[in-house]
Amino acid sequence: MPLWQYGQNPWKEKSNAGSSGAVFDSIAQERGKVMRIIAGFAKGKDVMENNMRLPKIFGEGCVLQQGENTRIWGWGAPGEMVTIRLKSRDEEEPRQTEKMEKVQEPDRIQEPGENGNSWSDTAICVQERCEKDGRFETCFPHLAAGGPYVLEAAGENGQVCRVQNVYVGEVFVCAGQSNMELPMCRVRVRFPEEFAAGGASSGSDKKSAAGGALPENDSEGSADFARRPSANDFVLHIYKVTEHYDFDAPLDDHVQASWQAAVRENLEELSAFSYFFGKEIALFRGVPVGILNLSLGGTPAEAWTSREGLRDKPEYLRITEQFRDKNFCKNLLAKKERQEQNWYDTLRRQEELSEGQDGASSAEGQTEPLPGRDAALPAGGRTGLPEGQSAFLPERQPDKQWHQITLPCEFKDTELGHFCGSLLLRKKFRISEQQAGRAGVLRFGTLVDSDEMFLNGVKIGETGYQYPPRRYPVPEGLLREGENTLEIRLICRYGNGRVTPGKALDIIWEDVCSDDWMPGQKEAGAMPGRTDAGTASQADASGRKAQPEDGRKLRQTTSEAEPGAAEGADLADSAPVALGGTWEYRILAACGPAPEQVFLNRTPTGLFNGMVAPCQPYTVSAVVWYQGESNDSHPGDYAQLLAGLIQDWRRGFRREDLPFVVVQLPNCGVDIAPGDAWPLIREAQLSAERLPYVAVTVNLDIGEDNDLHPLNKKAAAQRAALAVRSLVYQEPVHWQGPRLEAVSVWGSSLRLTFRTDGGQGTAGQTKSAAEILPITGKKAENASVPAGGRIALRECGACGQENPRLFELAGEDGIYYPAQAKISGNTVCLQSGQVKKPCAVRYAWDCAPGKRLLYDENGLCAAPFCIKLRIK
Repeated sequence: MPLWQYGQNPWKEKSNAGSSGAVFDSIAQERGKVMRIIAGFAKGKDVMENNMRLPKIFGEGCVLQQGENTRIWGWGAPGEMVTIRLKSRDEEEPRQTEKMEKVQEPDRIQEPGENGNSWSDTAICVQERCEKDGRFETCFPHLAAGGPYVLEAAGENGQVCRVQNVYVGEVFVCAGQSNMELPMCRVRVRFPEEFAAGGASSGSDKKSAAGGALPENDSEGSADFARRPSANDFVLHIYKVTEHYDFDAPLDDHVQASWQAAVRENLEELSAFSYFFGKEIALFRGVPVGILNLSLGGTPAEAWTSREGLRDKPEYLRITEQFRDKNFCKNLLAKKERQEQNWYDTLRRQEELSEGQDGASSAEGQTEPLPGRDAALPAGGRTGLPEGQSAFLPERQPDKQWHQITLPCEFKDTELGHFCGSLLLRKKFRISEQQAGRAGVLRFGTLVDSDEMFLNGVKIGETGYQYPPRRYPVPEGLLREGENTLEIRLICRYGNGRVTPGKALDIIWEDVCSDDWMPGQKEAGAMPGRTDAGTASQADASGRKAQPEDGRKLRQTTSEAEPGAAEGADLADSAPVALGGTWEYRILAACGPAPEQVFLNRTPTGLFNGMVAPCQPYTVSAVVWYQGESNDSHPGDYAQLLAGLIQDWRRGFRREDLPFVVVQLPNCGVDIAPGDAWPLIREAQLSAERLPYVAVTVNLDIGEDNDLHPLNKKAAAQRAALAVRSLVYQEPVHWQGPRLEAVSVWGSSLRLTFRTDGGQGTAGQTKSAAEILPITGKKAENASVPAGGRIALRECGACGQENPRLFELAGEDGIYYPAQAKISGNTVCLQSGQVKKPCAVRYAWDCAPGKRLLYDENGLCAAPFCIKLRIK
């Protein structure tokens, strides 16, 4: 009987070839099973076609949901009886029964190898007959947490799919866009302890398919996935689905996906939010945790929703119909590619023209090229500056070509205005004798859009789009005593160029960094090809101020605090070299805005069909949804879209009460739609709590005002985990900040009463703006205030300034004015001298509401709101 490990089954790559001979050849060559195939013929088994397979979601390292009715499905020969076994790795021949038989349940979760045992020694078995299309589906009636196990699906004809390192525990879906996708390598400088030595898999450097180190003398090739990436003891596997969209129909399996263990070797590429969330649950529940990570930068909610889920939004389905035409998609992409290439060709010609008129000439009379110019062009262009070559020979350029600019800044606030094209930025700075030759890291925040950086004529890094933080290694020996020159070739595509304010612009030293990792070009471009893809926030899960940016134990010298620090040569050896302040710039080429890019993965239903549908109906505990940024161009639709997606996914996962935790958008002030688009998205997210079994976490204090992708994914994940513990496990935890409960009108004043029970038992009971009816007149004066914990305004760790408009009142004219707030217990009294008859009130109604927010005694901030008072 041919028997192979599923993760190494050569048939799965050839199943569409339609050639039984190819199947035989691949099995014989890859697994050496010729004698078993011959034996199969002798026994009359049908081995001409290998129809037995499981979807990739049941691949090596998978985690199955503990509890009742855990679904499993796959494909075999039509009408064939399939036997599915879950057994201990040590057991060779488990007993077969049509009903699952539990041999032994562990009293507690144990590490594999503890006392010589695996977590539990369980052998269970169920059977199901394949339908006419070959598909079978059945359930394990009851699974207890444990592992690692072996999962087998065997057909009557002897074909077997065998999956190693299967665990049973808690399974969640973590879905959304770039802030859910953001990998751990992007937050490593904030959380170096997660990568600390000693927490990695030990032993052999041989890797299993799911990323764990293989134990010695393990003939089965099974991995010990219980190793941990930090000092805590937990088992976490993340199922990462590679981007794929389809506009025709839902797929039955993923094109590319695999389970990865959260061990040190794999950690950099894992979703940071998924990792911190899964770790939190694993530690609190004491069981293995599996995360289905369905995320992709820049994608709107409608791309993750099925046709059925969008049936009430026909305008979106009309878009999908257009993109079902493959010729239309092909022609559209070709057109955009030509436009993109033409824009870069124009940029190149403009630079060459500028060179010919103003540039210096070489000794032979030829114009010096701009090395590195084509590095930002599409694939196929020149690769840029040879190492050691002078970058732009600035000393040979006429002084009149250079203009001054103060960095960091947004170019729209300078004489550059809405410039499109390419610039050369230059700064000369001095280095002391003690600092000369030392290795370090150049930190330059984020830039819009793409850059190449040259230090003393040597290219030290480049990034092709705006979002990744620029952290480029400075090689030992490159910095010299005295004057040094940093040059940046910057391309501005859409007239919104900037060197982002509030970011550190400096050189820090390798030998004084507290962690053992020097970030390089891989980290800076960790999410290539994304247009929605970050730097450190300052608050922990409770909103309190956390460690300094980058988590480094050195004095932080920001470009704005000490703009001239780098000019002197008497700096302390460990002090960063500040690079902010006065710079020079020269325009290399000016042209019109670049053509807008096209991303087919943002089309309605595409990602649902290609990434979500193949996961369904996998048994899961809950869904965590972190998305909304890419719907800010039409925020009025988002409440309906989000509610439709929740109901749609509940149908697909076959659970009407499937819990959803929605991560409300954090504070942010850059790269987003203007006006109140983000406040409206947050309001729509909060409205989802009116559905049963939905919780919304508030994150106004853990974002970054100057970054769309805040690094503090740990705090956001911990808040989501608190909500899950309440919503899913009914634990009496305080997961929710103050929520507005009632409004009382006293003449020209308002009294706001907040619920401060922490959300215990209140999921699905949040009041909408329309449900909060104001109490007026005598009733207001005599109204009793519901008991509750104290609330207070205090500073949070978020970036930003004091906001005098945190609370606002509006009269009949609808114009909002700042309101003075007096807090007593769980009430806030508001008054504005400019509003005599309040008709509306709002709180934190801004993309980045500022550094003082309303908190409860547990350190969680209040949800933002905007209420129009319906006074009768």
